Amino acid sequence: MKSILVGKSDTNKIYFIVDSVHPDADCVIKNKIGDVKVENFWEYIDNHPQTQKILNTKFHDYLWNGHQSKTNIHWYSVFVSKSLPIREELLTGAIIVKDVLQRQAKSLEFENRAMDFVLAKNTGQWSRKMIANWIEAPGQKFKKGKRKKKSKNG
Repeated sequence: MKSILVGKSDTNKIYFIVDSVHPDADCVIKNKIGDVKVENFWEYIDNHPQTQKILNTKFHDYLWNGHQSKTNIHWYSVFVSKSLPIREELLTGAIIVKDVLQRQAKSLEFENRAMDFVLAKNTGQWSRKMIANWIEAPGQKFKKGKRKKKSKNG
């Protein structure tokens, strides 16, 4: 997913998703903690009029001001209906973020956890950890590694 930082609202960074084909999912909002959510870009902008716009490249200028020009139909087709792709010459000079949702980092974290599990299982460490946690469980009383049986009377 390619996106470009296009503005800031309060402490949130606003990214426009360049390769989005869905009009309701063309914006990523990233807060200062790093949490992200996907939204409709123009709806978000309408609800946050205090947005500080970035205007330093052709892309940014066309995004924010293109609707006022003679190419209004082209602008609408690119940025609202998503029926036309963004031309490469418009992207010149814009910094494209390829993983704003941090999916690769999350995927790598899950891969690492899975590899740790497989390694622990194959070396026998997993079962020792499980037994140690089971034996040291709070509120449990054990005798020689086995649970005490409760009497049927009470």
